[in-house]
Amino acid sequence: MTLGKTLIRLRRERGWSQGKLAAISRVSQSHISKIENEEYADISARVVSQLAQALEVSTDYLCEEAEWLLTRPHPKELASAEYQLIETVRLIGRPSLRQKVLEQLTWIAEAVLNAEKAQQLQDLTKLAANGREKYDEEG
Repeated sequence: MTLGKTLIRLRRERGWSQGKLAAISRVSQSHISKIENEEYADISARVVSQLAQALEVSTDYLCEEAEWLLTRPHPKELASAEYQLIETVRLIGRPSLRQKVLEQLTWIAEAVLNAEKAQQLQDLTKLAANGREKYDEEG
């Protein structure tokens, strides 16, 4: 799918005209028309961000729908639970709800990553303290 087709679909789901999307997103109607008619080769990140915000979806969602993101790992490379989670999220019909679920999962992943980093930092601090004690004993 293209960004233009995605914009048309999302706009129609909301019952919006190009003018209403333009007013909400602060992107000109002519610009939106050109995107929807696929008259642009390049679209700025700012415009994608403004459109995503207006449509209450993530920029990642728009980029994924436009097939601009790198391909995801093959399901065989993922653990079974990860694959099931991805498939479950993809099945959520309402884009705004799917977006909220993705935001929560992102928050959880960041919290886990931060916890892992905190543990690694704690481990490095212990290692450094032990090394300092050994250095002091030898010195």
